[in-house]
Amino acid sequence: MFRQSPPKTIDELMRRCQQIAGKSLGQIAQELSCAVPADLMRNKGWVGQLLEACLGADAGNQAEPDFISLGIELKTLPLNANGEPKESTYVCTVSTGEYEALSWDNSWVKRKLSHVLWIPIEADSSIPLAERYIGSGWLWQPDPSEENLLKAD
Repeated sequence: MFRQSPPKTIDELMRRCQQIAGKSLGQIAQELSCAVPADLMRNKGWVGQLLEACLGADAGNQAEPDFISLGIELKTLPLNANGEPKESTYVCTVSTGEYEALSWDNSWVKRKLSHVLWIPIEADSSIPLAERYIGSGWLWQPDPSEENLLKAD
């Protein structure tokens, strides 16, 4: 699979998001010379990996936001036929051994949720995977009250 170089600025990242909005997953896969799986049953992370490659995410499996130099985490938002979130969104795990030693301020989850690029994806199971469309991405940062809720959780 072809992978874009990391964006140098937030503006560049958002331009890339605008360029893929309205395209299907199949179109993006074709542009990246990537095969589209028949379904997501055995390929759960495929959509996120496709968008990471297309947008130039560079963190891989590191405990860092997906766009390391920008401090931005990429999250797909699968939407049902009514335009509502279809499922919860995975952020990260914390082992029980680490839990007691961690504080919110130095946690991996805080680093990941401090600045998030949300990209909605059509996820109605009646639509073949390659024909599902990508929506317009947006950036989100928690305000102080949202951060307090996250911290308390």
